[in-house]
Amino acid sequence: MSLQTIISWLQKPFGIDLFQEVSGKSLAFFRIGFGIVMFYELMNMRLYVLNDLLTAEYFITYDLFPWVRPFSLPIMEFFAAFSVVASLFVIVGYKYRIAQSIVAFVWTYAFLLDQGHYNNHYYLYSVVSIYLIFTGANRNYSFDAALNPQKRSSAVFRVEYLIIQLQVFVVYFYGSVAKMNADWLAGWPMRLWLSTGIEEFPDWYADFVTSNFGVLFYSWGGMLFDFFIGFMLFHKRLRYWALPALVFFHVSNHFFWNIGTFPWFSIMVTFIFFPPNWPDKVLSKFGWKFDVNKIELSRTASSAKRGWVTTLFTIYIAFQFLAPLRQFVYRGSPGWHGYAQHFAWRMMLVDMVSGVQFRIKDAGDSEFVNVSMEDYISFRQFRKSARIPSSFLDFAHFLRDEMIKGGAKDPIVKMEIYKSFNGRPYMLLNDTALNYATVEETYFSVPDWIQPGNEDEEPGQLWKE
Repeated sequence: MSLQTIISWLQKPFGIDLFQEVSGKSLAFFRIGFGIVMFYELMNMRLYVLNDLLTAEYFITYDLFPWVRPFSLPIMEFFAAFSVVASLFVIVGYKYRIAQSIVAFVWTYAFLLDQGHYNNHYYLYSVVSIYLIFTGANRNYSFDAALNPQKRSSAVFRVEYLIIQLQVFVVYFYGSVAKMNADWLAGWPMRLWLSTGIEEFPDWYADFVTSNFGVLFYSWGGMLFDFFIGFMLFHKRLRYWALPALVFFHVSNHFFWNIGTFPWFSIMVTFIFFPPNWPDKVLSKFGWKFDVNKIELSRTASSAKRGWVTTLFTIYIAFQFLAPLRQFVYRGSPGWHGYAQHFAWRMMLVDMVSGVQFRIKDAGDSEFVNVSMEDYISFRQFRKSARIPSSFLDFAHFLRDEMIKGGAKDPIVKMEIYKSFNGRPYMLLNDTALNYATVEETYFSVPDWIQPGNEDEEPGQLWKE
């Protein structure tokens, strides 16, 4: 079978023609909504990066991205302000591709600076921002289209919708898969989360959500919702039945948990699954005159373009479906050892607390000196890094390098980590006999210095009255 034959077959997966020309109105609506989301997020990111992150003495970088470093304060201030203005250009669709490129670059750059602000929907916003650069999201409802009416078609290719749809499906599906564990299905940590701040709600509702039935209803309901909602959105009829449940689910999340713009983004992106010309149909009901069945079909794609677009589409979607599977490769629970916790859509799964102590000395010294991470990182960085114990090893290597700069000949770095996840009793996570200045990081297996956890014990023991 030739490569061209494979590419031709991939251009119509499940009978869907990736290069079918469809209305670009829904994609334009998504551009406007996403631009508003990013305007808000970039405003908040600016405050966090400038006032919090840049005050840290140490950055907990991602694997493969240790080279991403912050610029000086004036440059970072410029980047932040420039990206906020660019998001406004995205909203109105003016110089769209340049503006979206700026938004994608600045957001992804800030995201990669430090694991201390990792969030699944921040990762989602990053990949969506990058993808939108290459779409025709400015072909409708934009200054670009209005200023160049003869040069632009209002149509887009079906693949431009399908990538976003499949990305949303992956988020929901793997969010459900990650919840299929004993802790979640027994109501932990949902039992703790539902009882926190419950005094703000009416008594009848507080009594329900804190009851055993209420806790299990939310735990199992969340898992089942995530599992089925993606399939329902792809079904022409079921998506209309799914919409009320989806709105209720995300609005409830907004009031229970501080997860920023994600609930509103999730509701907004749902409309990508509806017919591409739905905005015209809605506006026509308010007196706007549209031929809702008309599509300006003037876009074409050469065989070469179809080939590389299909190849990139296949690689990207394969990565999104396969990368989260690594959580099943590592021994033990990701909630304990942290490997595959990131970039696998493991959302709202564990609540944990960690205590860590570092002691350092040169081999010729008689006594250890205690080092506090609080002197180098913020509480937010620590709280996030506690979920990824390998970040503590990176900090140990940072201490080693600083000691060598200070004249140490043979640095010794001792580390002692106690961890509790989902309310289990605290347990020593690491081998305290090792010199972590000489322990190398591993990426494809849980290292021996991380000891087995106590996931077989009953969760929630520390939270019970």
